[in-house]
Amino acid sequence: MRLLICIVVAINLICICLETCSDQDADIDRVRKRVFSHGRSLEATVVDITKSSLTLRYNPDVQVCINLSEKLAKGGFSTDGPNHMYKASDVRAGDKILVYTARYDGVEEIQSISILRRPGGRVPPSHENPPDYKHHERMNAFQDLEERGIPLPEKYQPKPPPH
Repeated sequence: MRLLICIVVAINLICICLETCSDQDADIDRVRKRVFSHGRSLEATVVDITKSSLTLRYNPDVQVCINLSEKLAKGGFSTDGPNHMYKASDVRAGDKILVYTARYDGVEEIQSISILRRPGGRVPPSHENPPDYKHHERMNAFQDLEERGIPLPEKYQPKPPPH
């Protein structure tokens, strides 16, 4: 019981220190001053695009407008993984995308974007793709299978489990 009380007190002290420090040190990066909490991954269809947000539909009845992170809004891209290196300007209305979000001060922001499908078109190459992994080629192969019935190339076929 004492351990639990100590943990709760320590968490409260950390939260108070974070608020106090953010008020005192104006030179700290704006992102560091904000209260962070994990967001979610969301697979959705793009409905609308602005310079600072994406409107997404993740089921037939639900649309949500989510702000872009500062990096994405300024034309950058995430380097969190080889298939999440897309700029907001790469996205088109109708694209099926996967986004990762985070919450800062209770406001959800898109941190990274991955384009999964571009109906009637082709998924473009992501930025700084590693030479041995071509996300767009894989996504286009699956889209060709779904839309045109073209079989998956051997390299994208499911591998049998090892015996």
